[in-house]
Amino acid sequence: MESKKWQVWSEFVPWNTLRDSGVVEALLSSDAQLLLAVQPPFGYELIELLCHLSEKGVSYGLWPMVEDSQGRWLNSDNAGYFFEEMNALAALHTYHGLPPTSMVIDLEPPLQSLRALSHARASSWWWKPHRSGLDAALASFRRALQGQGWSVEAAALPLAALPSQSAIWGWSRILGTSLELEGFDRVHLMLYPSMLQGYLGRFCDDRLRMAAVDSFVRLALARWGNKVSFALGLSGRGALGTEPAYQTVEDFVLDLSVATCAGAHSFSLHELGGTLSRGGLLAWLRPNETVPLPSPIDPSWKVETTIALLTKIGECWQNLHK
Repeated sequence: MESKKWQVWSEFVPWNTLRDSGVVEALLSSDAQLLLAVQPPFGYELIELLCHLSEKGVSYGLWPMVEDSQGRWLNSDNAGYFFEEMNALAALHTYHGLPPTSMVIDLEPPLQSLRALSHARASSWWWKPHRSGLDAALASFRRALQGQGWSVEAAALPLAALPSQSAIWGWSRILGTSLELEGFDRVHLMLYPSMLQGYLGRFCDDRLRMAAVDSFVRLALARWGNKVSFALGLSGRGALGTEPAYQTVEDFVLDLSVATCAGAHSFSLHELGGTLSRGGLLAWLRPNETVPLPSPIDPSWKVETTIALLTKIGECWQNLHK
């Protein structure tokens, strides 16, 4: 079986902690790439940290965001400002003699919309339509960075793996961000099974959570093959501050085992800070994999019905807005 490839998202860990020898050693021991969240202003402190990681042999990628007030992630509302800041980040990186690395573009709705939805204020969601120019602008930005030697990657919602391109376009309109992932060097599919189970509560037991992981892994592999990496988590807090995390490392290992059995070999874990406060990074990336895998993971009619429903909603929305 092909060995697992790991990336670890670092969204909230203080940069002085990333210099800690124990953290550096854990990253090196697990052969994991650090995906470092960065926000403007980009300055000397960031470059100093990147030089330190490079000198220690730590592989890193940049996970750029803009200010929370600007929506945090790339979307229809902030595209111009986002690309301007990311070009400045790439130029700063190059100016200081650092070689091109990975840049992960997080494709999510504006942070304010997600916060509203999490508080059941769905009405604030729908009036932020996807603008048709976003896909073309993103493609142009991606090609320019790739021409400079960068690996340009996308972090995308599971909806991007739906089995209908029309449905994907429809959901792109609904969410106000791009789900057009052709041409990216890697796709990080944000499965985050702990959130599914946490938000659904008693309506989602372990087997249903694992069936969802199995189904979306298979859909994603059929669409992107070896270009897809599966983001598992959460081990700790997310940007909203309310996202449900795994109760135990064993739950994470179960999902990891399910995804591996479905054919996945590349993974990312959100988030480094959560692992450091819950046993350490190696406890998660190199766990005692003795947790029995429920066998077989049968297709769940609930999961398949949900995928079919999401597909139909996306297709209908796209047809309405052609």
